[in-house]
Amino acid sequence: MPATASPAPPPDTLVQRLGRPLILCTVGALLILVALARSAWLLAREHDAAGLVLCVLAMVLPGVGLMWLWQHVRQVREHSRQQQAALIEAQTRCERLEGALRCFPDAVALFDAQDCLVLASDRYRSMNPAVAPLLQPGVPFERILRAAAAAGEVVEAVGNEENWVRQRMSQHQSLRQDFLQGLAGNRWVRVNECRTPDGGLIGLRTNVTDFVRQQQALQEARSDAQQARRLLVRALDALPAALEIFDEQDHLVIYNRALQNMFPHIDYPQSVGRPFADMAAESLRHHAVVEAVGQEEQWLAQRLQTRASMSNRSFLQELSGGRWVQAYESRTPEGYVVAIRLDMTEQVKQREALEQAQREGQHVRQLLMDALEALPEGLAVYDTDDRLLLCNTQYRVMYSDLAHLLQPGRPFDELIEYSVTHQHFGQAPKSGETADDWGA
Repeated sequence: MPATASPAPPPDTLVQRLGRPLILCTVGALLILVALARSAWLLAREHDAAGLVLCVLAMVLPGVGLMWLWQHVRQVREHSRQQQAALIEAQTRCERLEGALRCFPDAVALFDAQDCLVLASDRYRSMNPAVAPLLQPGVPFERILRAAAAAGEVVEAVGNEENWVRQRMSQHQSLRQDFLQGLAGNRWVRVNECRTPDGGLIGLRTNVTDFVRQQQALQEARSDAQQARRLLVRALDALPAALEIFDEQDHLVIYNRALQNMFPHIDYPQSVGRPFADMAAESLRHHAVVEAVGQEEQWLAQRLQTRASMSNRSFLQELSGGRWVQAYESRTPEGYVVAIRLDMTEQVKQREALEQAQREGQHVRQLLMDALEALPEGLAVYDTDDRLLLCNTQYRVMYSDLAHLLQPGRPFDELIEYSVTHQHFGQAPKSGETADDWGA
């Protein structure tokens, strides 16, 4: 039950204090009136006018006094009933206030103008278990405060009790805006204090433990997410390939250092959350994509259309400065776009050099063939493995029977064996001599 200032019992009324004496006085006054009435009757028989007047006056004055006394008693009794009704009404109001405080969601404490406790709700007591026995009417606020600090009830006061009490008293007297206070057991309350018209003070304490714990959990989750993001960024920066990820609205989410180096004209730290279309348009303004030069609008429209409808795509792209990148773009089930770009400049240059060497080699071979064809004699060239590399037309004419075998790569021994077997040289092998022996 909350401690309240209970109304005092109604004081004894005047009737209660007079009680029996009043009754005795009344009976005595009646007896006197009876005696005076008898005396008046006797004086009237004796025709004593003066005595009769005195006797009548003597009868009237006590009666008037008695009537005044009864009237006063009635007023006192009425006042007593009113006072008792007021006390009952005050007690009823106090009980109603106690009931309301029990239902009030916040913990409530009321202090008078001298900063002494008037009442405290059940929630206020349960919220301060260490000082609950001290929460009695008339106890000063500072005493309650010091007891709470000494009991370790307030987290910020532990080890700094005196300074905390001074600061809290200053805050209590100046009635600054509400504030958050940590209590033992990882409990949190929001404190709000305001003055009453009579100079007292109402202190409200709202239990916000769940809210603060949720905020703490959210902050920890954010901290963990930030730590994980930092680790992810470091891991991505260690990749040799350029990487970028866009969300389902095609806004940049994350990138790595290799991508920044690949497209130095874009400020990637400021581009997180930026649409891909804006970044592509900026690249076109810097003439970064060679194939788009002179047809920027058409190229961008086609690029965005292809990107919107693609699931997985790979393409080779030439950039300014003679650079080449191989791009791999894929869409996740959530609609994100993951793009990986590999610098293929060296590979492309090597391929171009190889193709150029092949073209030059073909040109040299053609020149050699033209020179061989211009010779009036037949000529054949064999490699170190004795395989035919080439021969001119005159050679084919000279060995027309072997023309169908004169193909690059044909072994010389095979040509000789064929010629000996078919007696192209006009002399067959001797008895016991093989074509190999003859060719030797």
